[in-house]
Amino acid sequence: MHRYRDAINDLLASLAADENYVKAYYRIAQAHQELSEFDRAMEFITRAIAIDAENADILELKAVIENEIAEIGNRPKDATDDAYFETMTKWMDDEGADYSKLDMRWYWEGYRGVHALTHIPKGETLLYVPLNNIITLEMARKTSIG
Repeated sequence: MHRYRDAINDLLASLAADENYVKAYYRIAQAHQELSEFDRAMEFITRAIAIDAENADILELKAVIENEIAEIGNRPKDATDDAYFETMTKWMDDEGADYSKLDMRWYWEGYRGVHALTHIPKGETLLYVPLNNIITLEMARKTSIG
């Protein structure tokens, strides 16, 4: 049901009873990962590793979290179309677009991906674009960011 906060609270209570309960650290890290709280996820997976450094599941989750952290906002410094991307996001911000639940990722020249930063419940607004920001492909090609 995606009740990650409840799960975290329950697992923290179990750690109060047994601070070496490695499965609780692992599950808390998973919950924080699902909430896109990667720094907190890394904090708890690191605690799990301190208890059981050989556990393959723990080490695999650590690698997944590290990959997520590396991918957020990742764009090569020498990307030639980087100025266009920055201009586009500034334009969206200035016009009131809300994409706070999304991360736009750079894969290679001219190709981006959009990833959710958190669980998005059914019916919740994922992206708000003001009407004056909605343009056709033809209109976009005529702009300075083309």
